[in-house]
Amino acid sequence: DTIQSASGTAITLDADASPRDDDYNGMRLYIDDEFRDILDYDGTTKVATVSGTYTTPPSPSDPYDIKIAFLSVMSIFEFRDTIKGQVQDKHNRRELSYADDGDALEIGTVNYVDTTGGAPTFTVPGQAYKFLGAWIEIVDSEGNFDTNPVTLDFHEFDAFEGVEDVDFVCDEKNVKYKFRFIDIPFGWTVEKSYITSYGEMYQINDPANTITIGAKDTWYTIDGMSAGDLVDFTFANGSELIPDADGEYDLDYNVCWTDGTGTVYKFRVAVNGATIEKTQSCGRKGNAID
Repeated sequence: DTIQSASGTAITLDADASPRDDDYNGMRLYIDDEFRDILDYDGTTKVATVSGTYTTPPSPSDPYDIKIAFLSVMSIFEFRDTIKGQVQDKHNRRELSYADDGDALEIGTVNYVDTTGGAPTFTVPGQAYKFLGAWIEIVDSEGNFDTNPVTLDFHEFDAFEGVEDVDFVCDEKNVKYKFRFIDIPFGWTVEKSYITSYGEMYQINDPANTITIGAKDTWYTIDGMSAGDLVDFTFANGSELIPDADGEYDLDYNVCWTDGTGTVYKFRVAVNGATIEKTQSCGRKGNAID
């Protein structure tokens, strides 16, 4: 990539640079082996405002590189300790957030969205902040996504399951959407789970198989699954496990299934509702985890 023009600390990047504001903020602009920190970036004009002038003023057509800036490990620990954790690792953090229409959602946040008053649109983080395994969660906090859905806008450089510049619509009531960044060029994918009185009980990500659970102590074998396939489990009487004839749940009530590859999954009733467990080496009923 080459510079279009430069004036002081305002550097106009290549015409093919990111179209989104702030995409390069916090990164470093290298020109002729000298770098300056990027303080602000305008995706429309392609102008990057840097932290100072270069020793040799850049000229049009000069090549440049944009690189992520890393601090020393000791500096990071000291800085975090000084400000008591206000700066966090975006890849691993878990932060509750209430998102407003038009926000760019941050990696590592659980965003509770109330769509009672309308259908908002959010954008995914800029490409400078994407990591393998990075995630964002969107939660239907008021049960209105079916009436006023949330749209997540994937721009030109943010592919969703291999397709760039698409909109994903979250339109299922009482569902939590978890978006994960896989790699380039695949980009992001989504996992969905129902929010019930028992918590999140089963995946519903466009399953290849659908199973209705009714009787207790029942096992299901799911054939023909490939890596990454998910299964839709529903319960015969809605969103709850089936009680015994006396109307009560036994604490040993369980429903198990295997994907045919040696992994066994098991629902069981706990004191406060249903929980889910899995093990890697169960081959038959009686060997399940208890």
